[in-house]
Amino acid sequence: MKTTKFLISLLLLFALCLSLMSSAALAEEAGTGDEGGNETIVEEGGEEGGDPSGDEGGTVPGEEGGDPSGEEGGDPSGEGSDHAEEGGDKTDGEGDEEKKDEEKKDPPSSSVTPLSTIYYYKSGSGMSGDKSFSVTPEPEQVILYSAKGSAALYFSFSPSDPSDPAQGGTLTISESGNKSTFESLPAGAYSLEFRFKDSPSVTGSFYIFLSASLNNSTHVKGSGSPITVSITDKPDKVIIADSNSLAGGQTLSEGSDYSFAGNTLTITSACLDSFGSDSETVTKYVAFVVNYNGSSMAAPFPITILPPPSIDPSDTSWKRGTDKSFTVKPDIVSASLDGAAIGASSYTASGTNLTVKASAISSLTWGVHTLTVKTSAGDASAKITIEPSLGYASSTGNQHAKGGSGNIIFIASDPVSKVYVNGTEISSEHYTISDGKNITLKASYLNTLKADTTYTITATVSNNGSTTDVSSSFKITSGGSSGGSSSGGSSSGGSSSGGSSSGSGSSSGKAPATGDSSPALWIALLLLSGCGCAVVLPRLRKEN
Repeated sequence: MKTTKFLISLLLLFALCLSLMSSAALAEEAGTGDEGGNETIVEEGGEEGGDPSGDEGGTVPGEEGGDPSGEEGGDPSGEGSDHAEEGGDKTDGEGDEEKKDEEKKDPPSSSVTPLSTIYYYKSGSGMSGDKSFSVTPEPEQVILYSAKGSAALYFSFSPSDPSDPAQGGTLTISESGNKSTFESLPAGAYSLEFRFKDSPSVTGSFYIFLSASLNNSTHVKGSGSPITVSITDKPDKVIIADSNSLAGGQTLSEGSDYSFAGNTLTITSACLDSFGSDSETVTKYVAFVVNYNGSSMAAPFPITILPPPSIDPSDTSWKRGTDKSFTVKPDIVSASLDGAAIGASSYTASGTNLTVKASAISSLTWGVHTLTVKTSAGDASAKITIEPSLGYASSTGNQHAKGGSGNIIFIASDPVSKVYVNGTEISSEHYTISDGKNITLKASYLNTLKADTTYTITATVSNNGSTTDVSSSFKITSGGSSGGSSSGGSSSGGSSSGGSSSGSGSSSGKAPATGDSSPALWIALLLLSGCGCAVVLPRLRKEN
């Protein structure tokens, strides 16, 4: 009987130990976080039967009152256990409510300003420096999304309050730090996402543009030279239009009109020759268009198509002392003679009209020289043969009225040493030379020449050690008779100046008109009539 009671007591003690261990585990798992609850489990369990070795109810099996199921025994369902269970349940309930409250709270708001569209130009101006944003709260990531994937961008963050980054601050996307990423992506439209730890993300737009640089922007028709372009992306379209608007432009064909290799696009010479005419300067716009991610990225550039350079006349003589005009196409940039630039004061240019003044060739020798005009399409050259010249001054003309006092002035292109009239050298007393080139034929000499006759004047001129003869002509006209007396059927003419004469008895040196009369003539007739009457009347008386 005693053995049976001992075994029952041993089993009850074992059950009590399991119960205490289970209660401790449950209390720990509940995680009440309530120190009072835990203390309640430990203290009440230990004092009121939690410990089987206790003074009260903790009797060794076989002793009286050792039944753990006694009122003061260590019954796990006793008061200590109840308190522990109540404490544990209460703590667990409060934790669950806090979690539910946290779930009900809205996440903190997030913002990015200014969230304007961001641009990056490949191999060009980039973003024109780093791009900064005011963000709330502290960001975690900045992601660039494309149709082909995503890329995390490098950025820096400077909090407004270093002790509380959640208050936000300044986010800066570094251009240099992200350049390799931007350059590796095709031109097009992208999405930019700003991510935060406990706040919603913010998205914006990001565009990457292609960059193109014309290696040469001018094409001369017929030159065989293409236009080449360094470009970051292979274009889907190449368009040439008449203006900066691509509408109505001509889309070129790859292969026949252009080719693309590496990062170089080449527009063929044959294609460029088909635009414009040969007689005008044509400015057009060429655009390189890349379509990616639903957006078209275009890089338009002006190109100039020019006709071949030309000058008219291209072979001509040029008299010294005179200006010379030319027509030059497509335009006039500068001019030179025999490689020496012509000063701006020695020529005028308007559109395609070029006038080179006589001063430009004053120091050149006679003979063949080259006039070169630089144009946008290249150089145009003309062969000119410089000749000396002799012309009359506009103030005197080239006529002298016989008997007049007017001189005739001739202007030579070069210094004069001798003067001839009709091939005969005349004495220096008959002319004067001023400034080495201006010949004045004196009226006294001209009056010795025959009226109504054209004469040739020749001057021997020199330039840079060479001499040659230049010629011109003048005419002696009839002088008007006025204020003179008649003797032997001849009359003395009036004075003359500049080819016109004036006399005291006539108008402008001209002879009297028919019907005009002279008082001397009438007096003579009266005297003759009187003498006739004196002779006839006596004879009539005698006869009567």
